[in-house]
Amino acid sequence: MFTQSDSPQGVRKVCVNTSSLMRAFLVFLLLLSAGCGRESESDGVLESTSAPVESAAPASPAQPVVDNALLPSVDRAVPDFSLQGMNGEVIDTNSLKGKTWLINFWAVWCAPCLEELPSLNSAWEKLAPHDIGMLAINIGEEPDQIETFLAEHNLAIDFPIVIGDKIRTLGNWSARALPHTVVISPEGRVVFEVSGPREWDDQSIIDAIIAVAGDS
Repeated sequence: MFTQSDSPQGVRKVCVNTSSLMRAFLVFLLLLSAGCGRESESDGVLESTSAPVESAAPASPAQPVVDNALLPSVDRAVPDFSLQGMNGEVIDTNSLKGKTWLINFWAVWCAPCLEELPSLNSAWEKLAPHDIGMLAINIGEEPDQIETFLAEHNLAIDFPIVIGDKIRTLGNWSARALPHTVVISPEGRVVFEVSGPREWDDQSIIDAIIAVAGDS
């Protein structure tokens, strides 16, 4: 026996209602899918617009470092002195003011002094463009004796030579042996002091001397 719901008309009503539910469910799925897509896109934007990592500030240039055994540092005033050059010019304490100087004490009878002369000339070529002065203070010899010795041994000193003496000059500069070399700051202080020969054109030494002058 058929009831009203069992009638064909009732079946059609159930089918229609079921179709409506299916369409509504499909619409819901589409909306849900679209929402997920927007969330994914949003996530992608967040990732791409995240704050960039701050780059580290550039490091300051390192100050020149030299082995203290190679170029021992000191700090004392330049002594008062007045010495005559090979051409009769006078070099004194006031002559050194306001610039950096490398001063080498030497003698013709000092073999280590002569061995380091080429490196001193090479250092002069590197330091002069930085307005750094150099002096070769000879100990106890006459100008003509110095010139003859250098010529006979095919040696040269390209920077100024002045004449000192064994007692007063070495004593004033606290030099106990030759060769003896000091570096003077523009403020009139002895800042480096070396007893014995060195390769004066060694780049670490050159850089340390240039740093005293405040140049680069």
